Amino acid sequence: MKERDSNFELLRIIAMLFIVTWHISIHAQNGELESHGYITAICTTGVNIFILISGYFNIRTTWKSILTLYGTFVFYYITTIALNWYIFGETPHAKSVLALFSPTTHSPWWFIACYMQLQLLSPLINNLLSTSNEKMYAYTIGILLFISCYSGFVFQNQINITGYNIFNFITIYAIGDAIRKYNIQNWLSPKFWFGLYLVATICMFIASQIEIQRIIFYNNPLLIASSICLFCLISRFRISNKKINIIATYMLPLYLLQESTLGYNVYKYLVQRGKNLDFTGFDYYCLLWKYLLGLFACAIIADFIRRQILNKPTNFISKFLDKKMNLFH
Repeated sequence: MKERDSNFELLRIIAMLFIVTWHISIHAQNGELESHGYITAICTTGVNIFILISGYFNIRTTWKSILTLYGTFVFYYITTIALNWYIFGETPHAKSVLALFSPTTHSPWWFIACYMQLQLLSPLINNLLSTSNEKMYAYTIGILLFISCYSGFVFQNQINITGYNIFNFITIYAIGDAIRKYNIQNWLSPKFWFGLYLVATICMFIASQIEIQRIIFYNNPLLIASSICLFCLISRFRISNKKINIIATYMLPLYLLQESTLGYNVYKYLVQRGKNLDFTGFDYYCLLWKYLLGLFACAIIADFIRRQILNKPTNFISKFLDKKMNLFH
């Protein structure tokens, strides 16, 4: 199997660190610290970067990939609910069962719901993009950005007001595909990409001081521009490192644990402890480091267990479906 490009895996790690930092700032610190504006400007690019990576390499939908993502969702959903009940005594709601059978509509993780939708649509999207000539390609990207950013973000059209939806994922995915197809990262030198990234990030910070609520929408043109610049910058470098590649495989579990019902109760604990320590000082930063190290350790342990439980059944069922319903070859 071909070794993954470590520069893109490093980008995946950076994107998740951005997401984790953003969630700590907004959920574990209630957005009260002076650093929140800087974190907003820098770290809200995380989700778009993840989708750019998916678009750049294209999602190769198979029965195995569908079952793996669904199995990952089910495992972490049941595990976090069970642990939340055991540790914090919260009884799961009866409606929680709906998520197991309809994760694209009832998932507690909005990102997973949208990504599953993107995965299911990817064969159609890939086919459209691969058969488009240069003019049609430019038109497709242009109209997606027009609807997403101009109509959606600026004038709040219902199709995409916030970017927390499948339409924005398709838009960013198509941009990622365009970067690979037309080698856009090589259009400018790393210095220029870094300069553009700084300009977009500074503009994000200034805008966050005016209206922080809308600045975090994922169809914000400044946020999209910042994500693209950082993506193109890091993709210019060629890195090969097995440790980076291994660490990158735990980024999704990290997100699923942090943003679960269990994770939100941990946030409440961090807020309480943070207030007692005035969100500053050696003891408080030790607390945050313990949280981060504990979160990563739990992601490693949990995903090891998931693989031991689900890998064989996933392989068996996917092979069976390939024989009976060979849709993706």
